[in-house]
Amino acid sequence: CDPMEARDIMWSRTRQGQVAKQPCPIGSIGVATFRCLAPDGIWETQGPDLSNCSSPWINHITQKMKSGEMAANIARELAEHTKNHLYAGDITYSVSAMVQLVNLLDVQLRNLTPGGKDSAARSLNKLQKRERSCRAYVQAMVETVNNLLQPQALNAWRDLNASEQQRAATKLLDTVEDSAFVLADNLLKTDIVRENTDNIQLEVARLSTDGNLEDLKFPQNMDHGSTIQLSANTLKQNGRNGEIRVAFVLYNNLGTYLSTENASMKLGTEAMSTNHSVIVNSPVITAAINKEFSNKVYLADPVVFTVKHIKSEENFNPNCSFWSYTKRTMTGYWSTQGCRLLTTNKTHTTCSCNHLTNFAVLMAHVEVKVGVAD
Repeated sequence: CDPMEARDIMWSRTRQGQVAKQPCPIGSIGVATFRCLAPDGIWETQGPDLSNCSSPWINHITQKMKSGEMAANIARELAEHTKNHLYAGDITYSVSAMVQLVNLLDVQLRNLTPGGKDSAARSLNKLQKRERSCRAYVQAMVETVNNLLQPQALNAWRDLNASEQQRAATKLLDTVEDSAFVLADNLLKTDIVRENTDNIQLEVARLSTDGNLEDLKFPQNMDHGSTIQLSANTLKQNGRNGEIRVAFVLYNNLGTYLSTENASMKLGTEAMSTNHSVIVNSPVITAAINKEFSNKVYLADPVVFTVKHIKSEENFNPNCSFWSYTKRTMTGYWSTQGCRLLTTNKTHTTCSCNHLTNFAVLMAHVEVKVGVAD
């Protein structure tokens, strides 16, 4: 392969079948690779692989995690760092760091467990500290996720291959839900915590199931057109000791990274005849109850959600779907099991599902070629 410049890196002459290696672009650390294809001696058409390039600050965060610093403080730093220009390696690193941080938080909270020798005042003090730590952690985590889902982070995600994107996005869904329940379990009294940003909205609630319960609707501000509703009946049935813990999350720009490759789509006749791609055409919306792995909560009344379409032109066959994934491998696929379509129009789709998890609407989408005459 002839020398060439690609992605701000000079690649020297490379033999066919060999992989060229160069330092990552200025400002990032790591090694970028570029394959020279045999037998033609041409560079790989996808361009160089920059998935191992990351910002220098990741080493700093790694040191902090080893140092025994409070998880909430490290999470705050991660939120600050991810506001800056991101590389592909920063995405995978940040998501893995969040997984480690919620585990670290868990360990640190155990040290704040009131003991038999503690006075009432000291016990309360420990419990208040626990709640404060969790609130601070979740706030920083939401900011980090918001940063990772900004439109300007798209290029960093695109430098990951589809399976790396999928794994990072799945881990992100999983760790946000875990963190939400760590907070829910450490709220001192019945309470609702809301965190709102452009790309992620989170609501964590500890509610009493005694007395008159209303249906629970999320989010409170209905202005962006996507909502999810749990019936009072469902809340009552899943309550424990007169209480229930609920987590709701709404993600923008996340569906792009959850591959539609093995999606179980119910396609109509029109889809069969046209060249279409399947897209996640809505935000991803999550509802979970009490900490069991949320797929196992089957509901007396189905959960009903409405989502706003991202693209409102040239779509058909809305499929009410959920992201079915394995915790062990953090891989998954879109499934329609237990979900059905209630209503749909150009801009919104309403679905019902008989279990709780991460939902979205998948659609067949036709790219319109502008001005091409037959």
